[in-house]
Amino acid sequence: MLIGEWVGSDMPVPPAAVALLKPNVILSRKFVNFRTGSQVQFLLVQCRDARDLLGHYPPVCYVAHGWQLTKTEAQDWQIGGRMFHGTRYDFSPGTSDQTVPLVISNFMLVPGADSYRDMQGVDAAAKNHRRRLLGAAQIQVVTSERLSIAEHDAVLEMLVWAHRDLIDAIGAGASGP
Repeated sequence: MLIGEWVGSDMPVPPAAVALLKPNVILSRKFVNFRTGSQVQFLLVQCRDARDLLGHYPPVCYVAHGWQLTKTEAQDWQIGGRMFHGTRYDFSPGTSDQTVPLVISNFMLVPGADSYRDMQGVDAAAKNHRRRLLGAAQIQVVTSERLSIAEHDAVLEMLVWAHRDLIDAIGAGASGP
């Protein structure tokens, strides 16, 4: 829970999200930079059925909670010799209790396959019956726009690297260690 200048703490997962996702594994953590006070949220959720992720996919979930999607950009992140294909989303507040725009980097994993930018990729990979039975996972890194994109990407790389053993195990699926 201590990664460089970042101190993590587990965040409670709303019961409604657990009911929607039916996760095998869920990590919801907040990291605070003890030098700058910047905050980052890290979410990793793995579900038995890839379709369960659909309701928690950023363009669906955040919009359903009042956020306004302002930008979608395909991203590729090279982390520890592995390429992750994902999407960066920018959201602006849509209600009075949402005060700061968010930047969310998201990618999906299908065991025995690749990383995917969105649910279309997960759905295509899950058409393989064996892969569908292994489920899918989603990783999100959420920051405010107060961090620059370079800082956001550096934190994403740091958090994915710190959780690499779990991410690798999910990606390997039944053929893993």
